[in-house]
Amino acid sequence: IILEKRPNFVSRGSAFGLARNGQKALKEIAKDENFINQFFDAGVPIDNALSESVMVLWSVVRDALLERVLQVTNTKIQLLMGVEIKDIIIDEDKSSFANSTCVVVTQKNSNKLFKGDFLIGAD
Repeated sequence: IILEKRPNFVSRGSAFGLARNGQKALKEIAKDENFINQFFDAGVPIDNALSESVMVLWSVVRDALLERVLQVTNTKIQLLMGVEIKDIIIDEDKSSFANSTCVVVTQKNSNKLFKGDFLIGAD
């Protein structure tokens, strides 16, 4: 489950240089050699004698990765927008929860619980 505080994604934020090592990582994540072409189409080439790089907006990369994640078949990935977090409980030794659940996240205002094996947080 992907929980996002904002009710929708907007095109704002920073840009970054996507060098050869980042391109390789994105190809491996996407399992598609042509995945990065869209970033060259949307970005600004960086003249670098060592490698072909591109300056690209974070929102362009975010949207492309999100689209790819949500397209994956045979997955249980869900995107929930407008979710504010009230509480996070982490049980590292997995003794408090049934099965292999070791993270419980409580949604603010509704007290809905999200349970999982791990938690990745970002601002």
